Amino acid sequence: MGLAYRLTNVTFESLTYNGQPFGMRHMLRSEPSFIGRVGSSYLQLQVATGLSLVPNYSNAKGYADTRYVRDIKDSSWYTSVGLVFYPHRLPKHSKDK
Repeated sequence: MGLAYRLTNVTFESLTYNGQPFGMRHMLRSEPSFIGRVGSSYLQLQVATGLSLVPNYSNAKGYADTRYVRDIKDSSWYTSVGLVFYPHRLPKHSKDK
């Protein structure tokens, strides 16, 4: 189990809504998360959950953003599930019998 933090600068080369160009080009996102793994030494199940948010943004502050900007900037929870495979940790079989 552990904690992770990711700070990402998202760059949009082109962003549209209903086919119309959207003026946002950059967005900074902060993503703290909790990660857990269970399993054997060579195969593990990993589950992570966290929050993706834009620092210092809250639509409760009365920003004059459009609904579409708020939809992009609002915080959201995410969960991921994956398998971690370490082939070098597979049990070694002896060729001697």
